[in-house]
Amino acid sequence: MKMSQSVRPFRRIPVLLGATLAMTGLAAGTASAAGPGAANHLQSPASTHGARVAGVTATTCTASVGAPVRAGASDVALDYRVNCDQEVVSIGGFVAIFRGAEQVPLGGTTDPFVILGLGGGNQIKRRCASGILYGKMDVVVNFKTGEPKQISRTFFGPASRITC
Repeated sequence: MKMSQSVRPFRRIPVLLGATLAMTGLAAGTASAAGPGAANHLQSPASTHGARVAGVTATTCTASVGAPVRAGASDVALDYRVNCDQEVVSIGGFVAIFRGAEQVPLGGTTDPFVILGLGGGNQIKRRCASGILYGKMDVVVNFKTGEPKQISRTFFGPASRITC
């Protein structure tokens, strides 16, 4: 089966992130729900090659993807955030809004983001689409301390029924 042109950007996230953030190659991430009570943390352990390092504490980053909401008469919006309890080198990734079981994001596009320091977030908007919508965020965190130096994960936000 041939992959459509609009799906390729999301499937090439490791390549795009490497180019966008000038990072080394990405490790495969696992998918997590980012809703309330879900596992939504990325943590750099306070160790190097399995040995505990004195004075180095683990860095924990929390990712959240909101539920899509109506934004005005013709748009749908999605909030996302990644915050860390200690400063990191960089946080980067892609975020998009999907409808139901469709593999192509709304508008056929994903939004890249780069955050420095302790974290932050933003909101993306797309033309309104009726149906069950949810957000997907691929995140890569480059930690200052601990091993591994880089962790990547995929998070899904809660679904919401939108009527346009």
